[in-house]
Amino acid sequence: MIAMNPKIQELFDRIDQKKNLALAKSDDLYKALSNLQYEGKVSLGRNIKEIAHVMKFFNSELPEHIKIDEEAVFPFLLTHVPKLDPMIRFLSAEHNELRTKLKTFKSLLDSVQHEQKVSSDQKDIVRLHDEGTYLFCLIRNHFQAETAGVYQVMDRELTEIEKI
Repeated sequence: MIAMNPKIQELFDRIDQKKNLALAKSDDLYKALSNLQYEGKVSLGRNIKEIAHVMKFFNSELPEHIKIDEEAVFPFLLTHVPKLDPMIRFLSAEHNELRTKLKTFKSLLDSVQHEQKVSSDQKDIVRLHDEGTYLFCLIRNHFQAETAGVYQVMDRELTEIEKI
């Protein structure tokens, strides 16, 4: 096996760190959503605040991640590892779904936060839980698929010259 260029290794390390942080934050989201469902009105404000805190991270980090993938990583891989084309198409479709679900969830969260000041509608809280759970699954699946389907194959398939 060819030794990896230190710059490429540094890139992989940064990607891995960001992925691990995103997975940890997705776990925080899931925990807050579970608490929202089971703790009731007594802890509603705290749980909504925790969900908003986690979503602040995702609303800033995911668009940056998507932009880097779509503008740099995916075009490079399509040129140098064409057999990744189906996986890249799948991940690009997930990017679109992530954008849509982030907007939907933000809108719903804003609505629940506003209603909380007036009177919380249980249907909106249930919907927030359901949409958030879907978003949690989508985020986890995306990072796992990207790691297994793209970054490992990229490391294996690229020549030393392409890694420079």
